[in-house]
Amino acid sequence: MSESTLVVALVILALAALATERIELTPSVAVAFPRSPTVLASQAWDLHANSGGRFVLGLGVSHAPLVADLRGHQYDKPVATMKAYLDRMDAAWKALGQDGVAKQVV
Repeated sequence: MSESTLVVALVILALAALATERIELTPSVAVAFPRSPTVLASQAWDLHANSGGRFVLGLGVSHAPLVADLRGHQYDKPVATMKAYLDRMDAAWKALGQDGVAKQVV
């Protein structure tokens, strides 16, 4: 799915969660930077909790033409920016009492 359609993808995955019981639900890899880490953390948790733990969120840094040129965001230090983004997601989960989210960073 295209990164620009992540919100639509999350709605489709929510519907798939209602209609299935065993398949893993994932939007593939979404570009993190254009999205609020707090909102995305909440959406990911809702899908994870309401699908019996079957939702897997993939996030990536994308590339300069999309992030900087098209969207106008800085793309100086993508790894450091991703770390800060994930830290903000962790803070959101903790604030919402959802600190036990399993995470894997590769």
